[in-house]
Amino acid sequence: MSREEIGHFWDQFVKGDKEAFGNIYKAFRPILTFYCYGLMNDRQFAENCSSEALIKTYNHSNPSEIQDLRQWLFTVAKNQCISQLRKDGLRNNVRQKINDDETLAYPPQVESSLNKETLDEVIKNELDEQERNIWRLHTEGYSNSEMAEILNMNEKTVANKKSEIRSRLKIRMKKFLENQEK
Repeated sequence: MSREEIGHFWDQFVKGDKEAFGNIYKAFRPILTFYCYGLMNDRQFAENCSSEALIKTYNHSNPSEIQDLRQWLFTVAKNQCISQLRKDGLRNNVRQKINDDETLAYPPQVESSLNKETLDEVIKNELDEQERNIWRLHTEGYSNSEMAEILNMNEKTVANKKSEIRSRLKIRMKKFLENQEK
């Protein structure tokens, strides 16, 4: 499919013709899958990541903001691959820890050390009320601009606060886990 045809279908999609996206999907899925395969060296993960990139594009709240569809899709696909590799790496680390630690009878013991009550307690003790509100909205999926409007704050302030909260929670959770291991 030529760039002009893709551009035509994208314009139709932006104008509300949801069926036009099917042509975009058909055109980009194979090349995104190939691209993701090059990053991940796993066909199934590559197919999943390319599909997710296309689905995220389809579900984008304001597709008219996307100026360069090709660049957008490849960036989203790359980010999906990175996210998947991180998740897979974390899973492998947990599996390895379970296999290495003979005191663990079965995997649910690992999960129980980080149950929801523990996480809620860490958040309650570590964050003040405003920070807890920011974190709650963040975990509920609100964007920085939506959070800024709800909390009557500047969007950059919200982003900075989220980053600071994330860093503090990481440190606190790391200390918690170290204490659990002792």
